[in-house]
Amino acid sequence: MTIKEKLYKEYVIAKNKVNTLRGEALIGGDNIEEYFNSYDFFNRASHHTKEEIKNMIDYAKRCYEDEVMRLRLENYFNTEEGKALKEDIEKRLNEISDTRHAYIKETENEIEQTIKSWLGEQWG
Repeated sequence: MTIKEKLYKEYVIAKNKVNTLRGEALIGGDNIEEYFNSYDFFNRASHHTKEEIKNMIDYAKRCYEDEVMRLRLENYFNTEEGKALKEDIEKRLNEISDTRHAYIKETENEIEQTIKSWLGEQWG
């Protein structure tokens, strides 16, 4: 196997880990060893530079880490403690958002009044 083929094989393995967590179809199907000996594998490996494949591997690994974290958070928020925390966070975010909108509206009114006092009622 060439260096590019070895790197592409590493990419396929990393990407399949991500696909497994997401419930998506695996690259190469059920028989991965057969895929690694197929023309499609060799063709795909040859159409990328080593740097591209290394970047693809890094990206697949980051996606895997993100997916693991997402699943951990999802599982935590399905617990009673997690549900309570999520509800509290959403409540606080809504309060902050409502306060922000009130400040914006108040500021808009003040600016509108300032413009009218300087330039007259016909301006806004």
